[in-house]
Amino acid sequence: MMQNSLPRLCEGIARTLNDVVLPSVTEPFARGQTLAAIELLRNLATRVSWNDTQARVSAQLLVDELALEHPDLNTVLAGLTHLVADELSRTRSGMFSKPTPGQFTS
Repeated sequence: MMQNSLPRLCEGIARTLNDVVLPSVTEPFARGQTLAAIELLRNLATRVSWNDTQARVSAQLLVDELALEHPDLNTVLAGLTHLVADELSRTRSGMFSKPTPGQFTS
C-alpha cells in the first residue's frame, strides 16, 4: 500500500477547504476561521513529515535502561521492543492495535 506524505495530505486538505468549503461559507467569522485553517495547514505542510526515528530512539533507550536495572525482565523487554516497533509502524500507516493482556509473560 502506498502512503502519501504528510505534507501532501495537509496540502490536499487545505486545497479542499479552499476550493470546496470556502465558497459555501458566507458568515464572516466562519469564513475567517476557514481561511485560518487553510493557512495553518499550508504552513504545517512545509514543516512536517512522517518520522518516528526519535520515538524509536527514546523507546529503545528506555528499554535498555530497564534491562540494566532488571536483567530478569529480558523476555518482557524484548516483547516490549517488538510491540513499540510494531505500534510505530502501525501508527505511520494509520492502524492501531491494543496489546493483549499477558502478551509478554512466558
